[in-house]
Amino acid sequence: KIDGSTGSPSGYYASIALEINNLPNMGFFQNARIAYATIGIKGNSLAATHLRNLQIIKCATAVSMDSTSFIWLHNILVQGSATFLTGAQSPTAINIYVNHLTLDGCSNLVSGVGKVAFTNSILANVTNLLASGATMTVTGAYNGFFSAPTFGLSQVSSGSNPFQTVVAGA
Repeated sequence: KIDGSTGSPSGYYASIALEINNLPNMGFFQNARIAYATIGIKGNSLAATHLRNLQIIKCATAVSMDSTSFIWLHNILVQGSATFLTGAQSPTAINIYVNHLTLDGCSNLVSGVGKVAFTNSILANVTNLLASGATMTVTGAYNGFFSAPTFGLSQVSSGSNPFQTVVAGA
């Protein structure tokens, strides 16, 4: 514990934790953990970019993408974010593919404009599919849902929480 700290962070400590601009085709960003930011990851002018192996914890918006043609999110853990994904704020051709997302505790799954497809993901404790005013198209297949709006093909819904609580390594 840091001197003077309660050991229980609250609020947000960065406006944007990581901003990625103008990454070339087939660019990669991977292996990071981000917590307590207003926006976890913000991408601008990305083309055919992959983000993978990320943990985004307690950020107001986990991922925000503008002016992006295609983006792939692979193996992402998101917990306690108000919005998982914000797409373009204007009618831009934005396409986002999300594979192997584990999401727990989110008010809005997506916001903004564009298309997003989820595959082989777990979405738990999600209040709304779309934020107010969002026109994002949401599709998917082979996803699991608990206490969340469902969508896509080959859905699996659970009546019990898919996560286990572990205390002190027990």
